[in-house]
Amino acid sequence: MGGRLRKPTAIKELQGTLEKSRLQKDELHGEFITSHEPPEELNEWGVKLWNDLFMEYGKVNLITRLDLGSLLMMCNEFGTYCEADDLIKAQGLQVEVEVYNQKGEVVGTKTDVNPMLRVRDNAAKQYKMFCVEFGLTPVSRAKISAPKPDSKGDELDELLN
Repeated sequence: MGGRLRKPTAIKELQGTLEKSRLQKDELHGEFITSHEPPEELNEWGVKLWNDLFMEYGKVNLITRLDLGSLLMMCNEFGTYCEADDLIKAQGLQVEVEVYNQKGEVVGTKTDVNPMLRVRDNAAKQYKMFCVEFGLTPVSRAKISAPKPDSKGDELDELLN
């Protein structure tokens, strides 16, 4: 069951690699959307990423309603990363944590690695995975060629000049 995942037709079109003989006849096509309100569960960083993605991808019809769940998860991971990073900056790399005895009573404190480091690192890994899926890394983005946002205006300019 290994091997490469199939690329959606829209990505093949943007990359210029679409061949009629390799069209997937039963591919699920969603309605392209150019904007959508950010979900309430996103923090401020997640909302900013959400809006930025729609601003850029809305120009080339790359997001469908079917993608909203994955987009939400990606923006949530980005927001978690930023929030954890802010806490690390405020608290430091090491924090004082309570030490408990077998009865569950606090018997002192010790210095330990800030647990937000683990949260931040996990969010970074998950976010990067989504970035690759959405073409948001330099390598994955280089595989996509997008049309100019206003190609009709360019054609008119060429005719007039």
